[in-house]
Amino acid sequence: MIQTVTGTPYWTGAAKIPSQYSYLAEDIECEIAVVGGGIAGALCAFQLQQAGIGTVLVDTGLFGFGSTGASSSILQYDIDYDLIGLKELIGVDKAVRAYRACIRGLDEIEKITKDLGANVGFTRRDSFYYSPSECGEDAMKKEYLLRRHHDFPVEYLDNVKAADRFSFRVEAGIYSTGLAGEIDPYRFTQALISDAVSIGMRAFENTSVEVVTPDLAGISLETSTHHTIRAKRMVNATGLSAAKEARGVAQPRTTFCVVTAPVAGFEGWHNRCIIRDNGSPYIYMRTLPDDRILIGGLDSRVINANGIFARVMNTPAILQRKYDMLENKLVSMMTDIDNILIEYRFSGTSGDTGDGLPYIGSRPGYPNVLYDICCGSNGIVFAQLGADIIRDLYLGGNATDMDLFSFNRL
Repeated sequence: MIQTVTGTPYWTGAAKIPSQYSYLAEDIECEIAVVGGGIAGALCAFQLQQAGIGTVLVDTGLFGFGSTGASSSILQYDIDYDLIGLKELIGVDKAVRAYRACIRGLDEIEKITKDLGANVGFTRRDSFYYSPSECGEDAMKKEYLLRRHHDFPVEYLDNVKAADRFSFRVEAGIYSTGLAGEIDPYRFTQALISDAVSIGMRAFENTSVEVVTPDLAGISLETSTHHTIRAKRMVNATGLSAAKEARGVAQPRTTFCVVTAPVAGFEGWHNRCIIRDNGSPYIYMRTLPDDRILIGGLDSRVINANGIFARVMNTPAILQRKYDMLENKLVSMMTDIDNILIEYRFSGTSGDTGDGLPYIGSRPGYPNVLYDICCGSNGIVFAQLGADIIRDLYLGGNATDMDLFSFNRL
């Protein structure tokens, strides 16, 4: 298992574990085994069990920890590349379909949260993508025109209009109405698993899969508890570990987050919308249900979550500098919010797929194994899309937008 988190993430640090699950203590059989108990695995197992497919979920550690616990949990239709950037990589038709797929995924997550009836911190939000400098104004206007041409509900804000809504410097920005959301990833993961277990799914924590042996009739998973799971098919939803197994379809990328103590108000922050700049690396901001602020970003491909530079030199000062930069950025932007105090600092490593899109489905030469590798800034929305695709593939139906996320898409 690849270590993906350092520090104490807000989500797992502030929550009590609602349910605990035993380790695997006997040999079992099922239709499909989902390996990986983060948000991707939980959504996939939930959708499979809801479809009447006998599912087993297993994880090396505790459900909802790992990279899920260190997520910003921002849900949006934007991905790591803006629409113009994605168009240059995969063409305009596929780029627009990818953005629309994310809207569909967001809508489905909202419906699931209502059906679960559990408090998972979901709130629908607007989003604001902006440039703080004049040199980004022309590109932002072109991005706005492309999105408007394809009927996304967007509004262009110049520096005058933006000054009426935000306390920080904006030269140009795109305000998107209702195309974003927030969620508590840990509570959501736990609620999905609890619901699936209530209708027959079996779930096992602290059980790592050591050896996978596919054959013509199915697949066998030998575990660290010296017992075997026999299944027709398997889903690998282990994040970076799955990406490594799939021969580097995603490269490690570490993102850094700080979370404040509760604040008294959000003056200078229009509608508590999701905020992201166009920097490289970019910075994003969201609010939390208990009136805290999360700011994150400054992603690095050479500093891992433990502050180790280039995987060799241990440099905690570099890690601390990232947190200090985020805190200073927050204070400088939200000048109308008083008494900003930082209570949580944490880092998480996920993957960068090159085009910002997930890898979902089968790989040649790996019979009976499906992969669910959902990386990037919109990983939770991708995880919902992946869950739908894997369910439909298992049932033998057509999987919507499968071509966008398949291993042979390039």
